[in-house]
Amino acid sequence: LLYFLRIDGIVPTLLVYYGVTCLFTILFRVKDIPKVPINLHDAWHEGSGMMRLGAYMTMSNTVTLLASNILVIYLNRRYGEDAVGLYQSGFTLVNTYVGIIFTAIVMEYYPRLSTVIGGRLRTEVVVSHEIKLAVWVLMPVAIVFICCSRLIVGILYSQEFYAVLPYVAIGACGVFFRAASWCVAYTILAKGDGRIYVCTEAASAIAYLALHIPLYNAFGFTGLGIAYVAWYAVYFLSVCAVYRFRYKLGFRPGIITHTLCGFACAAATVALSGIIGAWLTLPLMLIPVGLIALRRFR
Repeated sequence: LLYFLRIDGIVPTLLVYYGVTCLFTILFRVKDIPKVPINLHDAWHEGSGMMRLGAYMTMSNTVTLLASNILVIYLNRRYGEDAVGLYQSGFTLVNTYVGIIFTAIVMEYYPRLSTVIGGRLRTEVVVSHEIKLAVWVLMPVAIVFICCSRLIVGILYSQEFYAVLPYVAIGACGVFFRAASWCVAYTILAKGDGRIYVCTEAASAIAYLALHIPLYNAFGFTGLGIAYVAWYAVYFLSVCAVYRFRYKLGFRPGIITHTLCGFACAAATVALSGIIGAWLTLPLMLIPVGLIALRRFR
């Protein structure tokens, strides 16, 4: 559709994509669920909690999108459309190409967490295990992503987008805080605490703007990378405060250390890439980290 219709193919592509997704969801749904008669009163009583939580989640998504749009409008008015395009391409790279980890957190971890959220010890074990697993998965992925960022940008975009490389490389260091904060934040959703979830997301949106705008003004795309890391570090601290003081939950030993080690590993990769080059850094960092990660998985 995009090949034949060019820009006019965007909307048909979206319609076809979601239409096919809907079709196969219907075809391969679980069909042997017994039907249970339920009246309107019972439906409202049973479903009102889910509806409230859904409303809070929608509000939090709206706040996040609003903050993102404010930054885009600011960049566009002060620095022009080129800055917006570069920023969005970098943000897409940092967020999308490690997205399989976060898709797994949503699809597999959240339902499993919801089944144990009533027990303190079991919740702590599940959350801690998921953080540790995500960190070890992300370590070799982040190393490859940082060292091959120039190649990735050249293949997916063009040489005109090389200006965004500092943002991509430094921002990759923040994925460890992002993974850990997501694992913790889902305890808020699993408990159905919608108001607190909105508050944490609103605080995150404020931190996002407060960090990205001044750091971009001061350091350009390098500043955006630093802002991305600092943003998720602040978000991690905020959800950990809720996790610890509101729900009286803790982590298993070594979880914070694992997260900081992942960040340090990525930061060392960025530093070495600038000193000895990306292609020498790749085997130097990937081989030992990959072997350790594989051992941990086993």
